[in-house]
Amino acid sequence: MRVDSAKLTNVRGASRGGRWAAWLLCGALVSGGVALVPRLRAEAPADKGLAPTDIKLRPRPSETKSRHTQRRPAKTPPKPGSRPAVEARGSAREKKKQERKRPARHGSVHSPRARQQQMARRARSTPRAAKAAEAQELDVATGLDEACHVQLRRAGVPFVKVLAERAPEVRLPIRLTGNVAEVEIRGTGKNKATYYLDCRLALALVRWAPQLQAAGVVRIDHYSIYRPDAEVGATRKLSAHAVALAIDAARFHLRDGRVLSVLDTWMDKTKGADPCAARPRQGADEQLLRELVCNAARHGIFQTIVTPHHNPEHDNHVHLEISSSFAPTWIH
Repeated sequence: MRVDSAKLTNVRGASRGGRWAAWLLCGALVSGGVALVPRLRAEAPADKGLAPTDIKLRPRPSETKSRHTQRRPAKTPPKPGSRPAVEARGSAREKKKQERKRPARHGSVHSPRARQQQMARRARSTPRAAKAAEAQELDVATGLDEACHVQLRRAGVPFVKVLAERAPEVRLPIRLTGNVAEVEIRGTGKNKATYYLDCRLALALVRWAPQLQAAGVVRIDHYSIYRPDAEVGATRKLSAHAVALAIDAARFHLRDGRVLSVLDTWMDKTKGADPCAARPRQGADEQLLRELVCNAARHGIFQTIVTPHHNPEHDNHVHLEISSSFAPTWIH
């Protein structure tokens, strides 16, 4: 079959022309559609019977404003004499800070004295039975009395026996619950275990009580009695405090209100000097304090007495110790 080349050329040209015509037609339709959009917007309400303001069209991106450029609605002005809420909150915070910086007043709930009074009221509100049960669960032991316990009860000294596991090194551990012949023995430490003492030391305090009463002493403050594993300086020797047979007396309170402090009243602390030697220039309080200690040594109430004349470690107290063998008194 022969194909005419002229006809083939005409067909190719016609195909190219058709493509160009299709492209032109598409362009016209697109431009006509864009032109018809405003017309449709205007005519649509009329055709549907709606007002132009009733139709909400989505705005073009170019017509919308940025959220940073949009104006916020005006705030309602505050009333005269009022402050903004933010300012009020800020002033409240500043006020709280200033109150924290201020020292607690005498009558304030946060003052130390008010807290102490509150704790005292709570302690008084606790029933006595509950206190006794709590103390019994803490350290009180039961059982038959030893000979020392019997003598202490005959002397009218109130005490309780302490559990052996509370003070395992002490032979007869007790805790005083009242005065010794009208003389109060008070500890100054926070550790209540230092208040434990051997029953034999309590009997020595009973023997010393008449001399204390004659001098007008109503209370003795001590630093410690029982200190587990206490040693004598650097000698590695076990101290009498380890077995609760010694008391470190620091202050003697008199009936007239005076306080004989070993640190302040015992003025002459010459190392190596005789504590009981006559000192004509000493004051009345110092002389009374020395007589209390030296009389206890003369009557053999304590077997070892260490005064401020021994070493600087005893400048603020007198070490009064009894021995299980009741050897002659050694005072230094």
